[in-house]
Amino acid sequence: MTRREDSLLYLSFGDAGHANAMNLESLVAMREALDDASSDDSVRGVLLTSLSKAGFSAGMNTALFDNATPQSAYQTISTLGETIDAVKRCAVPVACSMSRYVIGGALELAAACDYRVAAAGTFFQMPEVLIGIPSVLEAANLWRVMGQTLATEMLLTGEKYDVPTVQEHRFLNAVAETAQAADELAVTFLNRTLQSSREVLAQQKRLHVQWRNLPEAQAILDSKKEFALAFAFRDAVS
Repeated sequence: MTRREDSLLYLSFGDAGHANAMNLESLVAMREALDDASSDDSVRGVLLTSLSKAGFSAGMNTALFDNATPQSAYQTISTLGETIDAVKRCAVPVACSMSRYVIGGALELAAACDYRVAAAGTFFQMPEVLIGIPSVLEAANLWRVMGQTLATEMLLTGEKYDVPTVQEHRFLNAVAETAQAADELAVTFLNRTLQSSREVLAQQKRLHVQWRNLPEAQAILDSKKEFALAFAFRDAVS
């Protein structure tokens, strides 16, 4: 579900009747909304929130894997991967506001966001190893956003981690007292980017994603090209 407030797009996802778990339909809808935001010049930021007030999300709906084959499991997890990639590819900053629980694929989704805000009392968990599957996709980048030590512990134990623990490792940009306050604080982070050119922010996001995957020399070379491209944007405006 989406709604607009000025230049920001509010994107609520999940299945409110099932702990806001993500099914294939909600993932595709989220990906399409993010792609639309990228192509709409009037959108300057996206806020990801839960459809349910019960919590952020319990991750993927495990019923999708009840009778899964290797082929169907691959296709299902790939759909989640495409949505997570849409968050990273989005031309505008993406923030998420979280409360109560952030589990599995939902934690991976949050890790892909540019800003992360959580309400006090929220817990974070990657429980896949406890149910006989590995954590994948954006779990590969958890060490970048919360450090190698905590990421390893979280992935190997499957245990719950509270806000003070993940904040100690700087996974969160900020903590709020309530879920509503978390929404408001996440919007504040998005509003702080409005003074910059939309095109330049898209460049910076693109570079930031590329830097994760390139050797240093190539990353610096590519950044020079993006720097020159910024002057083309500036000339087009003037």
